[in-house]
Amino acid sequence: MLSFEASKFHVERFQRFMWKQINKVEDHLMGLEISDRAKLRDLTKQLQIMSSNADSHIANADVAIITPKAIRNAHSRLIPSLPQSSPFTNQRAADSISYTISSMENREFGS
Repeated sequence: MLSFEASKFHVERFQRFMWKQINKVEDHLMGLEISDRAKLRDLTKQLQIMSSNADSHIANADVAIITPKAIRNAHSRLIPSLPQSSPFTNQRAADSISYTISSMENREFGS
């Protein structure tokens, strides 16, 4: 959860970069920008970087969700092997893990 929160800076930075590139494309399409090969080559390069960054952010979000799901699975396998464990404590841990998963899924889809 903390790493997901820490990524906000990078996501916001990426969003600014993305909109800057989209605005450049719009300017070229509307004829507001004089097109030459060098500018178009640079714009294409920036769009490729943007696509790569988007893929990276999506992969990071997926990992942020996969990790607590793996913790939930490990927790559910571990509980039966702990004869002294309290059902209340086990349920609190399960609820915390479920909350983390739900929170991550909501953040991933912009809810």
